[in-house]
Amino acid sequence: MILRKLEVMSNIESIGKLVPKWHGLFRVVMVIKKNTYHLQDMDGKTLPHTWHFDNLKMYYEQLE
Repeated sequence: MILRKLEVMSNIESIGKLVPKWHGLFRVVMVIKKNTYHLQDMDGKTLPHTWHFDNLKMYYEQLE
């Protein structure tokens, strides 16, 4: 599972410090290049753009 950086999508910095910086959950559908990916949301819809790994981070679920 992957989270996507929000500031890439909009001017999030002008909104404030307390706004979440990551959005997700997404799945990697296809590797385009070494560091570029196509993503799919949890409903199965493929996102229209490719995403560089600098704008993504792994999601780790904490087990209780």
